[in-house]
Amino acid sequence: MKMTRCFMLGIILLLNVQSVIHAYLSCTNTTLLHNVTTGQMLPNHKIQSFTASGLMICARECVYQTNCLSFNFDTESGLCELTRAIAGSSLPLVSNIGYLYAAKSDWVTAISETCRHVNCPPNHRCVPGLNGTRCVRNDCGIPPTIEFGSSVDYRGTVPGYTASYNCSGIGVKAEVATLFCSDKGIWEGQQCRRVSSCEDIRDCDSSYVDGEYWLYPNAFGNDERVKVYCHGLTTDSPTDYITLPKENRILWPHKHAVGYNCDLVTTDRTDSGESVFDKIRITTSTMAINQSDYQFARLLWGINHEYGNAQDCSNSNGVCADTVIGYFKIDTRETGLMINRTAVWRNTTYSFGMKYFNRSSDHVIEAVCGGWCGGCLAKTPLTLELDKSTVLPDGSAADVTCTFF
Repeated sequence: MKMTRCFMLGIILLLNVQSVIHAYLSCTNTTLLHNVTTGQMLPNHKIQSFTASGLMICARECVYQTNCLSFNFDTESGLCELTRAIAGSSLPLVSNIGYLYAAKSDWVTAISETCRHVNCPPNHRCVPGLNGTRCVRNDCGIPPTIEFGSSVDYRGTVPGYTASYNCSGIGVKAEVATLFCSDKGIWEGQQCRRVSSCEDIRDCDSSYVDGEYWLYPNAFGNDERVKVYCHGLTTDSPTDYITLPKENRILWPHKHAVGYNCDLVTTDRTDSGESVFDKIRITTSTMAINQSDYQFARLLWGINHEYGNAQDCSNSNGVCADTVIGYFKIDTRETGLMINRTAVWRNTTYSFGMKYFNRSSDHVIEAVCGGWCGGCLAKTPLTLELDKSTVLPDGSAADVTCTFF
């Protein structure tokens, strides 16, 4: 019965009787068909592949898609491969037993039916229906070039397919970036990423040691270079710091005023202290400062107090405002960074508070605060912003190179 139908279809094709073809789309006896190359296929340039019930189904799908120019068909498995190229001297066919190759142009008249006169835009497919035809976007096109990505690997370009890239280069994470063809007909997904934290360096190469490195924090879109000191690179939990070339001081004095004449006297309080921060710890995903990290705080005396806060216990009677001497100084010059302009400090004592506050530039902030065991603390998180007016020497930090394995 099948051979009889195929014979009939061959006669129909030879006579170009188009009105009857649709009834025999599943026939795959190619000995009676014109313009089919047997035992060969066109490699690469694939749009998509799927299992078709017959050669005619495969041919019809190619005709319906604007980007399809030819197709391969496996007569054993029914695998249909739509391609965006045509075989020629520069794109030769290769031998593959059981495969057929055909150009779309040789099938348009026989297959197109209601889509024959429909000119869909590139990357679209003609969809016939009871109320006519419509053009639907169904092809993302050849995967795009992505920055730092090479050796793209993909099996198709319609929704559901992916394209993978090997990422490598100076300051680039050694990883596989994957794009996927979305239902919108565009490639979406992860691009190659730069090294953004000290943990990334540790994961990149275990031979790196503590020091200054050029990183690309996620807080700045993973594309702005920042000089970061990495501590503990040979451990499981390396941490990120910003080195402070200028003095950053925190003072909680051990003096307070006595009587209404406001004489300052030294006390034996154990909660006083003075420190100079040589580095401050940050979280690169937000560039927030960890104010209570004292890894690189030089304790001059007493105990450490949080970075960017000023307090004392000087004004017990509430009338000796001039004796307030709690002090902090933030100075981010020569770091390429500055404290966020929206930072706010709050009063934490009832008897006085902030005596002096000066943000003399985007880089330097000083304050004198105190009261009866209080002062001014950062009300909002202290974060670092880019200071594009400062250009740091390339040699002041090391580039990170990750090798893709």
